[in-house]
Amino acid sequence: MAKKSSNPAKTTVNESPSFGLSLGDVLRKAVTSAPSNPSEPSMPAASPQPTLSPSPSAAKQAQPPPLQRCRSIVVRHERKGHGGKTVTTVSGIEAPPDSLAALAQKMRKAIGCGARAEDAMIILQGDLVERVRSWLEAEGAPNVVLGTRPDRSR
Repeated sequence: MAKKSSNPAKTTVNESPSFGLSLGDVLRKAVTSAPSNPSEPSMPAASPQPTLSPSPSAAKQAQPPPLQRCRSIVVRHERKGHGGKTVTTVSGIEAPPDSLAALAQKMRKAIGCGARAEDAMIILQGDLVERVRSWLEAEGAPNVVLGTRPDRSR
């Protein structure tokens, strides 16, 4: 805490006893007190910037599962348990949660809707059964089954 002196003619700032030195003073001392032997630097040399390439194991975990290995994928239209909102669920994809989340992200971008992975299924926002079925078939899913759909004839 710096205090101004009581004399109005002097406008110097008194240093507080807890700090003693400014950052500039500390840096000047560090530079001037460098050892004369260059083989022993007082400060470590700056390390080169690390490259931000993902590791091969991290890249494998983020990949969506291959849909060709799934026996049958069930696409359903639901409203119950979602606050009255219509959702499309995709189940039957046997994959770890990381891979299922990656597939949900891929579907989200391709279909243009909100999607999330939850309880071994993918939940898409909206009634997108036909669009999801055609996308899954285009991605190579061998058997896509359409589950419950509301009767639209009423």
